[in-house]
Amino acid sequence: MKRVGVFLSRGSTQLVVLAVAVALTAFGLGVAISHPEVKKVAASAICPQNTTCITLKDDRAEPDVITVPLGGYAQFNSADGQTHNIGEGSGDEHHDGSHVHTGTSMSGDFKSDEAWRVQFKQTGTYDFHDHYHPEIHATVIVYQPGGDYKIK
Repeated sequence: MKRVGVFLSRGSTQLVVLAVAVALTAFGLGVAISHPEVKKVAASAICPQNTTCITLKDDRAEPDVITVPLGGYAQFNSADGQTHNIGEGSGDEHHDGSHVHTGTSMSGDFKSDEAWRVQFKQTGTYDFHDHYHPEIHATVIVYQPGGDYKIK
C-alpha cells in the first residue's frame, strides 16, 4: 500500500503506468532489456539528464520503485561505502547461488562512490537485486512517453 500511495501522490500518469505494468506482469508479458547500454560511472549527487537514480545505502534501494521513459536510464549509486553487484531478476531470500537470473543485465562489482547505469530499450517491468546484499531490491517500470495507457 505504501507504493500505491507514493504513486498517487506523484500523479495519475505514474499510476496508469503502474497499472499497465502490473497487468503485463500478471499475464506473463514482462519484457527483458534489449541490448542495454551498461557501464560503470562515477556516482554523483546530481543525476545526469534522462536518468533516474537509485541510491544504495543502509541495506536498501531508495527509491525502490521508479518509472523511466523508453530510452531512458536508471543509475544505481553506491552511497554506503560497500561494494555492490546488481543483477536483473528478483534473486531469492537466502541468495545461496541457486537463483535464476531472468535477464542479461549484470553490473559486475562497483564500489563506494561508483555507479552502474543501464539504458532501457523496451517497455516493461524489470526487477533488480544486489548479489552481496540480498535485501536490496529495486523495480524499474519503463513506459512509452505519450502512450495511450488505459486501465481496463
